[in-house]
Amino acid sequence: MKEKIKFICYIIVFVLFMFFATVGYNKLVNRNKVNEYSKEEKQDTTNKAQKIREFEVYNYNEEKINIKSLIGKPIVINIWTSWCTYCEYEMPYFNELYLKEKDNVIFMMINETGDRDSIENANYVIEKNNYSFRPYYDLDLEVIKALGIYSYPTTIFVDKYGYINSVKIGTITKEELKNRIEKIK
Repeated sequence: MKEKIKFICYIIVFVLFMFFATVGYNKLVNRNKVNEYSKEEKQDTTNKAQKIREFEVYNYNEEKINIKSLIGKPIVINIWTSWCTYCEYEMPYFNELYLKEKDNVIFMMINETGDRDSIENANYVIEKNNYSFRPYYDLDLEVIKALGIYSYPTTIFVDKYGYINSVKIGTITKEELKNRIEKIK
């Protein structure tokens, strides 16, 4: 009889443990979603319902620029680092399309400078490759936090009203970049 009661007690303790573990896990996951776009928004999908979250970066002259001040033209936001091989691979495409579209589209080539990179390294990459666009610097990691960036490169396509049209995580091809720019124009 004692063994039966002991067994029932173990089952009750196990069930309670599982219940509290599940509740705790769900609270933790939901708390961490506050500053992130949902998983669906991070994938290669069209999402006209989500406005770009506000952030500030520094331009080439190290002046603060708020993303909201640029709304009115389509914006291509590319988050990159100087040590990212995949970022380096796609940058010539951005440069080529920047030269072609700079009057119609804003190109924000944002270097994640506030953590493991530096302004000097970012500028070196731009100058070494003779790119025409000027980088922006995320010195305070505002972009990373506001947009929930977790992988480099990441490219976000924003229409002239400030709505996210699509997001590309990872290297983008020239054709895909061209097509996505056409969709936000």
